[in-house]
Amino acid sequence: MSELMLKPKYALNTDAALSEHWNGFSIKEIADRRFWWLAAPQGAEATVSKLAEKHLGAALPDPGHSNAGVVKGKEVQIDWAGRGQWLVSTWLASVPKPLAEKAMVTDQSDGWVGIVLRGDKTRLVLEKLCGLDTHPQVFKPGHCARVPIETMIALIACDDAEAGVYRLMFQRSSARSFVDHLRHAAYSTCGEKQAEAD
Repeated sequence: MSELMLKPKYALNTDAALSEHWNGFSIKEIADRRFWWLAAPQGAEATVSKLAEKHLGAALPDPGHSNAGVVKGKEVQIDWAGRGQWLVSTWLASVPKPLAEKAMVTDQSDGWVGIVLRGDKTRLVLEKLCGLDTHPQVFKPGHCARVPIETMIALIACDDAEAGVYRLMFQRSSARSFVDHLRHAAYSTCGEKQAEAD
């Protein structure tokens, strides 16, 4: 009897994390991170924020903003996702117990996908996908927003407006359609995709 060999797959049903490049633009899957949906009970936001600062390295950001922290030498991102709600991207394997006791936290790692967009043409690509004003004077580093992209809701965060670095988080169930839209926008903005370097 042969042994069953299981191999992990990434969000797009691939053996390796997504990484594609065009002239002036690239997309790269945020691999091996966990996504937690964090909600603070009404009236407990300040308490939960202090616990987040202690255990995740950053306080809960204000509406429309992101905060970055460091835990054990590794980065944690906390993005505002709605009233009293935040999306946490972390390398931590489990929710710190003090935080879990005061907030409502659910592991969404199997339900969400993150992609980093990078390059001097990133804003031009984003203009073809959503109506968000990404001008650096408006959508600055540390800002985030929930936006519809081709009828799919995504969370977009600006990490470095000058270098054109943005993070897009969206639901895994629509990942293939979402990335197809990214590729079409990239092609119409930057031309043919570049071959991977050896």
